[in-house]
Amino acid sequence: MSEDNPTREPIPTTNRGIEALIRESGEEARQAPLPSGTQPRTIEYPKDPRLLKEYFRNMVRMSLEEETTGQRTPYKKRHGTAIRLAENKVALEEAEARVAETEIDETTGLLSKDATFRKLREMLDQASRSGIPITGLVLDLNNLKTINDLQGHSEGDVRLKKISTTISEQLRTVDIAGRIGGDEFLVLLYDTVPEDAVPYWERINTVLEAAGIRVSAGAAELHSIPGMDPQTIIMEADAAMYVSKLKSKQTLSQPELVLFNNLSPQQKGNLAEIKRNAEARSTKLAG
Repeated sequence: MSEDNPTREPIPTTNRGIEALIRESGEEARQAPLPSGTQPRTIEYPKDPRLLKEYFRNMVRMSLEEETTGQRTPYKKRHGTAIRLAENKVALEEAEARVAETEIDETTGLLSKDATFRKLREMLDQASRSGIPITGLVLDLNNLKTINDLQGHSEGDVRLKKISTTISEQLRTVDIAGRIGGDEFLVLLYDTVPEDAVPYWERINTVLEAAGIRVSAGAAELHSIPGMDPQTIIMEADAAMYVSKLKSKQTLSQPELVLFNNLSPQQKGNLAEIKRNAEARSTKLAG
C-alpha cells in the first residue's frame, strides 16, 4: 500500500472528552481511522498531586502539538480509554485543584506543613545563592490542650484562626507563613535578620494580647547547609521558642520573642531538656 494511503486502525474506546473534541458520536469515533503502527502510550497516574498536575500539563502540551498535525493519536490509559485534548484540560484543572487543597491548612487557611517546608527549601536554595538572610520565626499557642479540654476544640480553633489572621495581616509579599504543628506556626521572613524580626513580632503580639491570646515565639537565622533537612534547620528557632515559653510560665508574664543567638551555650545544647521543662511546667499549671 502506498504511503499516501496507509493502513488504518480504529480508536479502541472513547469517552466524552474525545467525542467532544472530534465532534463525532462514540460509535463514529471508534471507527475513525488512525495511522497504522500507532502505539498508544500506557501510563499510570502519579499519586503525588504535584506530579499529577505536572503530568497533565505535559499531556495538554502534547495534545496541542498533535492537533497541529491533524492526526488523531490517542493517549491510552491501562483500561484503554483514549485521552485527548478536551479531557486533558479537565484533568489538569482537577489536578490543580487537588494541589491547592493539599497546600492549604483547612483550619487556619495558611500553608500546610508539607507546603511550608517545600517553600522553605526553595527560600534556602535562593538564599544560599544570593547571600540574602532569612529569619525563621516559630510561634506556639500556649496551653492549646488545656483550652481544648476545658472550652472545647471549637474555642481552640477560634484562637488558631485569630493567630493565622494576625500573621497574614503583617506578612509582606515575599514572606511565607504556615502551620507546622497542632499549635505551632512557622513564618519565614525574607531578607531579614533575627533582630529585625522583633518589630514584626511586637505587632503580632500586641493584637493577640488584646484578644487574650498568649503565644510564645523564637527566631533564628536560617542557613542553607547541603543535605540538611529543613526540620533540622529550624530547630534553632524552635529551641528559642521553648525558652520563651518556659520563661513566660515561670514568671507568669506575657511571652517575649527570644532570639537563638542570645541563648547561652548550655541552652543551645539542651534542646531536649528545654522542651521537657516547658511541657512539665505546662502540665503542672494545667493541673
